[in-house]
Amino acid sequence: MMPSANHLADEERRARSFSNAEKYIVLDSTFIDESSYKRRLLACLNKSTKGKLERSLEKTICELNYYGAAAIAGEFTRRKIPPCFRGIQNIHQRYLDNPEARLILLRADIQWIRAMYPNHVPEWDRLTPLFARPELPEKLLLYLHHDGRRVAGQIAKALGLDAGQQRECAYVQTLDVQRWRHRLYRRLPLAKGKIEEGIRAADKRPPTAQDATIARRTDLWLCAELAGWKPQRTSELYARLTAEQLTRQAVAKQLPKLPRIRRSDGF
Repeated sequence: MMPSANHLADEERRARSFSNAEKYIVLDSTFIDESSYKRRLLACLNKSTKGKLERSLEKTICELNYYGAAAIAGEFTRRKIPPCFRGIQNIHQRYLDNPEARLILLRADIQWIRAMYPNHVPEWDRLTPLFARPELPEKLLLYLHHDGRRVAGQIAKALGLDAGQQRECAYVQTLDVQRWRHRLYRRLPLAKGKIEEGIRAADKRPPTAQDATIARRTDLWLCAELAGWKPQRTSELYARLTAEQLTRQAVAKQLPKLPRIRRSDGF
């Protein structure tokens, strides 16, 4: 059942009585007070690998576990990993017909924008509290969602998100950004193939070492595309995707080595 205002209040009371983080995951102070339960939960999430968080997020979305997804999204945000890098770029497509799943994705996107762009001003004045209040106002989130009747593009415009912010999101995107991202992930295997071809032909190291270089350059290519091939922005996104730091200067040296996939290649 999609959370309503009354349902949210009921669930908040229920969360305070829960002690098993495996069954009921809650992170935001919106849903739970300060307690040993919250500390145990934070410790559990903090110890989880990115891969485990991705699998858990997929599971909570499939189960329409609103609060579980909110908890995991909160940990991703704490690690500065945007929604577009949470392993759901494909899974969420299967659930966009479900308004409850869209609400889960919407909340995660707004949570990310709130954290990373604290001075953001939405297009609709009524939505200002989404970014101005310390805690995310759930009732206003439900208003924006409008029982799933507002499409992602309408929400993106209401929030006043630019193209760069939308590309970091998993769901809240206008149609042109959605189409751009779809083409991006269609181009990704081709880019990886070209990177691999170049490495295999010139690199004399063992195959395992070559594999690691191919993976790094493929990740860098993806971040470069998302960043519009700007070295500083690419460096920031690469750190969020891989937890590996590359300076702007190092990225600038690597970008010319990466393939550019053009419309002439079928994209």
